[in-house]
Parts: sequence; structure tokens; C-alpha cells
Amino acid sequence: MIVHSAQAGSDGKSDCFVTVKPAETMEWKYQGRNSQLFATRTDSLIRETLDRYGSPKVCLIVEDFGALPFVIRARVEVALERALKERA
Repeated sequence: MIVHSAQAGSDGKSDCFVTVKPAETMEWKYQGRNSQLFATRTDSLIRETLDRYGSPKVCLIVEDFGALPFVIRARVEVALERALKERA
């Protein structure tokens, strides 16, 4: 269960910035300069990644700055892992 917000990535070239927040339902938003061009691919990638985490109820925002698919997946995974960790 996602208990707090978390982020991963940067706004650098060929990277993306991912924010994860607790929510009532599972939802995500993909935005970036070429988001219309890569929306279908990224939508599938995000859905698959969230499914592997048990389809948590999160609000996930991906701001894409030219990231390749493996970078987006890694950033989503890191943000989810950070959001799942208990804070000290």
C-alpha cells in the first residue's frame, strides 16, 4: 500500500521525472513534448509496471524529457519502491 508521495528521475535530457502519490483509484498522467507520439507505448509500459506491483491505488505522473522505455520503467519502479517504504 502506498503510504506517502515519492519521486524519481530528473528533468534532464533523455530522462523523465516521476511522481507517485496515494489516491482513491489507480490513475496516471503522461506528459511531455512528444507525449502524443509515445502515449500508447508509455501507457502500456506504465500499466504493466503497476500490474507487477499489484495495481496499487496511486496517482502517477510521468513528465517525459526524451526518456527511452527502460528509463521510464526504472523511474516508475524507483518511485513506487520509495512510496512503499516506511519513513524513519
